[in-house]
Amino acid sequence: MLIYKEQLPIDTIIPEFCELPFSTVKELKEHVLKVDVQYENPVMWYQADNDSDGTIGEKHKFLIVGIGTGHPHIDDESRKLLNMDSYIGTASLDGGSLILHYFAIPKTDAEDND
Repeated sequence: MLIYKEQLPIDTIIPEFCELPFSTVKELKEHVLKVDVQYENPVMWYQADNDSDGTIGEKHKFLIVGIGTGHPHIDDESRKLLNMDSYIGTASLDGGSLILHYFAIPKTDAEDND
């Protein structure tokens, strides 16, 4: 088992796809250690088992969405996917003036919502 980190999006309007070694959001959430800021950038640390060759197995795409507190600019369909089941953590940016709450959506669900 190793600990890895993944850069999270800062832009609350343009979510980003991340490739992670988990097949479901539930599995991802079970392995997230912390969401925080490092060098002024939001980061997620997670643990994952590595194979004998040092790789961490098959990766799956997740849409990572950062929503600011009180920000209303997500549509109703997206809002259904962004709930406690998809919540992975919160980071405080810009000296606390921007708080982003991060959610993960499997690529297939995110594509269905386009």
